[in-house]
Amino acid sequence: MKHHLMGLVDDTAEVTETLQREVLQRVSAEAVLDVDIDVDYSELSEQLLTLTLEGWPGADEDVCEQVRLVTEELFHFVHPELEDDEAWRIHRAVKRLVKTQGIQEICIYLKKKATADKLFLPQNPSLAYKELVRMGMPNGEGYTIKNFQKYYNR
Repeated sequence: MKHHLMGLVDDTAEVTETLQREVLQRVSAEAVLDVDIDVDYSELSEQLLTLTLEGWPGADEDVCEQVRLVTEELFHFVHPELEDDEAWRIHRAVKRLVKTQGIQEICIYLKKKATADKLFLPQNPSLAYKELVRMGMPNGEGYTIKNFQKYYNR
């Protein structure tokens, strides 16, 4: 009887250990899924692009563009009915525009695209301003929120 109980204890210990491992794996998997990680996608995009170009000398522009598309966040105000190609084309145009033009020209472009149902602009100019700064628009002298609101609401 004692030998039989020892076997039962050993089996129970193995089952308990197996259950503990399964519970630990499930809890750790769920814990990882619940973690909210704040990632700077533009920095990650540049790092991946650099890694692709340095690590793969034969990488062409299509590969680099795919890396950008995977890591870069689309311009928030692209109209939801647009196809992906058109949405990314507008995204790239806005990105170039905010780096090279002034607020007046940026606002004219945004209004023109909104009229053509390419952009879905917010009523609140500060939301648009924040998004344009995220896209690369300077926020220093001449690019203040007050100056932006003056031209945005015209």
